[in-house]
Amino acid sequence: MDMKFKRVVPDNIRVEDLTPLNVSCGATKCNDGLHCFSFEKSSIRNFDSERVCYQCGVDLIEWDRIHANNIKDANSSLSQ
Repeated sequence: MDMKFKRVVPDNIRVEDLTPLNVSCGATKCNDGLHCFSFEKSSIRNFDSERVCYQCGVDLIEWDRIHANNIKDANSSLSQ
């Protein structure tokens, strides 16, 4: 595949077919779980939040748990 994707990778391209040579920084394929997280102002403008995928707005981090700093919660994600 000799195409280079700068932003959204088309749905007809399989993730398995992607290589580092045709995906650039900021490329997304949200339908397959490949997101790009940035602190850009466009995320705030589009989704009222930073730290979200700039393309679809998903936030994969449970910030309330992170900010709780509960050491007993450290292994909870490992057991899932």
